[in-house]
Amino acid sequence: MKKFLTILLLVSATTVAFLPAQAENLKVEAGMGLQFGGIGANANFDVGNRVELFAGLGLAPGQEEVYGDEEYAFDLGYSLGAKYYVTNHIRLTGGYGTVGTINTKDSEWSDDIDVETVKGKFIGLGYYTSRHKGFVADVFIVENKDNFYDKIQDLEQNDGKWLETVNDQQVKLSVGYRF
Repeated sequence: MKKFLTILLLVSATTVAFLPAQAENLKVEAGMGLQFGGIGANANFDVGNRVELFAGLGLAPGQEEVYGDEEYAFDLGYSLGAKYYVTNHIRLTGGYGTVGTINTKDSEWSDDIDVETVKGKFIGLGYYTSRHKGFVADVFIVENKDNFYDKIQDLEQNDGKWLETVNDQQVKLSVGYRF
């Protein structure tokens, strides 16, 4: 919980710090998915008529069931990239950042969950109601097969971790709201 509150505070402070200086060129979105670093927010900077650069920061969630109860753990997630606005409601998005999670334990019998994030590239097609304010949604294809394999090998062999679950889908959905 302490980690969650710290990250939430950092995201909020960063967003507020940039708002006054570049208000007309800065748009903030909050939501969940790749461009938000998990569950979080991103800042979008206009760099041209149809192009924005973005940076997202959030919590990458992991979960497991222990004796019938759901337990949750989080790690810091991020994303960096660009958006190209094709039409008034369609955009292309590409970037690099947190593309999945691997839940681990120190042993098979441990109840403590550690969430390890996996980084990689992504590209997507999105819908938005307005570039100024409104609903946003994207579908992404993730390049992550080698990244997940390398991370799992490292965790099992070098850190002695017990592999619990892996979130390695190739297609991901991202939804949020632009303020």
